[in-house]
Amino acid sequence: FFFATRRLFSNPALRRAVRIMSTDDHKKDVLKKFGLNEKGATDALKNAELTGILLKMDEQFSASKLLYSVATKAHTEAHRDLLGQYVKDEKIATSQQLECALAFLKGHPEVASGDAAFEKDCGVGVTVMDEEIAAAVAKAFEEDKAAIEEDRYQYNFGSMLGRLTKTDHIKWANPTKVKAELDKQTLAVLGPKTEADAQAGKKKKEKAKPAAKTEKVKKPSAAEVAMQKEAEQMAKMTEAAKAAMSTFLYKPRLCRIKQLLDDASKGVFPDENQECVVAGWIRTTRDQRAMVFVELNDGSGPTGLQIVLEPTNCPDLEEFKKLGAGYGACIEVTGKVVKSPAAGQLVEMQGTGVKLLGPVGDGYPLAKTALPLEVLRSYPHLRVRTNVMACVMRVRNEASFAIHKFFKDRHFQYVHTPVLTSNDCEGAGECFTVSTLLGQPNPDYSKDFFGSKAMLTVSGQLNVETYAAGLTNVYTFGPTFRAENSNTSRHLAEFWMVEPEVWFIDQKGLMDLAEDFLRYCIAHVLKECQADILYLSQYHQRMEEERTQEEGQRTLEGTLVERLVGIVSEPFGRVTYTEAIDILKKEAEEGKVTFEDMDLHWGMDMGSEHERYLAEQVFKKPVIVTNYPAEIKSFYMKQSEDGKTVAGMDILVPSIGEIIGGSVREDDFDKLVALAKSKGMSDADIESLSWYTDLRKYGSAPHGGFGLGFERLLLLCTGMLNIRDVIPFPRYPGGISC
Repeated sequence: FFFATRRLFSNPALRRAVRIMSTDDHKKDVLKKFGLNEKGATDALKNAELTGILLKMDEQFSASKLLYSVATKAHTEAHRDLLGQYVKDEKIATSQQLECALAFLKGHPEVASGDAAFEKDCGVGVTVMDEEIAAAVAKAFEEDKAAIEEDRYQYNFGSMLGRLTKTDHIKWANPTKVKAELDKQTLAVLGPKTEADAQAGKKKKEKAKPAAKTEKVKKPSAAEVAMQKEAEQMAKMTEAAKAAMSTFLYKPRLCRIKQLLDDASKGVFPDENQECVVAGWIRTTRDQRAMVFVELNDGSGPTGLQIVLEPTNCPDLEEFKKLGAGYGACIEVTGKVVKSPAAGQLVEMQGTGVKLLGPVGDGYPLAKTALPLEVLRSYPHLRVRTNVMACVMRVRNEASFAIHKFFKDRHFQYVHTPVLTSNDCEGAGECFTVSTLLGQPNPDYSKDFFGSKAMLTVSGQLNVETYAAGLTNVYTFGPTFRAENSNTSRHLAEFWMVEPEVWFIDQKGLMDLAEDFLRYCIAHVLKECQADILYLSQYHQRMEEERTQEEGQRTLEGTLVERLVGIVSEPFGRVTYTEAIDILKKEAEEGKVTFEDMDLHWGMDMGSEHERYLAEQVFKKPVIVTNYPAEIKSFYMKQSEDGKTVAGMDILVPSIGEIIGGSVREDDFDKLVALAKSKGMSDADIESLSWYTDLRKYGSAPHGGFGLGFERLLLLCTGMLNIRDVIPFPRYPGGISC
């Protein structure tokens, strides 16, 4: 045996194999000290780089399960050395501390040993005593006592453990110790499991029993993987947006008066011990020596807040009285909002502090009594401080919001069309020219800023139509301009238009959309501006009783509220242009009406008096008139099969006349060009619109749209009689102040 063994080991190759086996066994033993089992250690040996790192860390810091996590998760040798030393010194003793440290290093790779911020944020060196764990578990039991006693062992103790391991300080504890303490206190509180507990557990497991095994899921395709990645990215975006939109820096300092009054009307009152701050403009003051009453309005609603100032509660009162703040002065008041003992108001403020922010100087043009609207137009910068104009502007705000909401809810895209344009959409030639060649009698526009004639737009329709050809459903809402020398109550030089364009729509669909849109906007105002509409309704009733004569004043049936409710409560009338002309002729022949223009015939362009008569007297509600003669409509409207009319439609409403005008658009290139020429457009004119006609050459389809004059909508919603009173800064011939 001796000689055989000596001959066997005299073989160099065999001796080398034995040495390797011996070395690998040693390495495997070291790897197992890191918590690896036999298979794990064997697999780790196949990775020479990992094995080298682990052997080195064992020599430096002594192997442990926690050190294995350091070796496999730390990205740099410096980080491994840093964390290894902390583990060796038992300053990082739990997986929670280590995970936090790894995350911190990812964002701060230059951290060195002893870094205060690193050690504080990662719980380095923190030791959680057993007594602290026991106290935290006991507190958690107390907080959920009722649920634990009811559910017993079916209570979700795993969820409680999860909460505990996220609690400040306790999160640095050894999770095994926390789990052991939780089990200990569970047994102490509930006692050993009973038969009833066991049965309840079986039912719960049966209910949660997974479905039968299905066939092995095949490997997802590249497209499925891409879709999954997109879904994950969308989820991240949603989560980030939700988090960003749930917290904001700005916290309003002031209470809004309308909100206080609205809450009171619902029976919700502020805590009488809580002080509020309001600010606004004085409407009235009454000094009764013992106390001062102030009605304050901050523009949030037509009704002001009564403020009671008494010397005993408000030490600033005497000084405030000396300042002589009266109607129109701007003040800030601190106080407590309480239920009011006075009739006609639910709450009032008991002032504890008052401050004059802005006194009113001599010559303030607004009087306490109502001024005629034509006088207020002379002060466009101040008139919003009157109740009537403030109501109108709040309605304008809500109507604007309603327009965007209506279209957003129906998946329309909002397109900003240009204010500067080279085309006259309406073809009326009433455009404002924009030029740098001022003072030149016959300017050569080829030498101007844009190299051609430029104008302020009269409509965004043609431009927005191009985007409908790619986005399907679009709308524009912005200012438009017309250089029409008209001083009527229905015209402005600058006004706002709402113009949707819809691809793949026919005439009926367009009429339905326009009717829905108009009714929605009015309904939104009725819902959101009730106090303003009531005030305006009462205002118009007073004006009528006082027989105030306003230019273009019209007598209408019912109050403003009744008229608006009527509009949204029933479908609009529908009639063709031909039928409308026949109705007007019959009414005139029977002596029921006399128009200024009595030349009633097919082919005429109906005036406002004819449109209003149809809406006010014949249908007594809004009416949609369709199929107008081609001769009186624009070149882009689609011709009907009869060759005489176009697939146009106008909505006429009481007191206004036309409020919406639209049509199906001609989608055939050759027909569009022929229509343009029939309207007198030259080849050069048509060429200048090549960007528009191109839409018919490249992927055309049936489409249509309409335009609504926003200020006309506001006339309808507010009952105002002059369009200059529904826009903040009216522009008209001879008027451009502010």
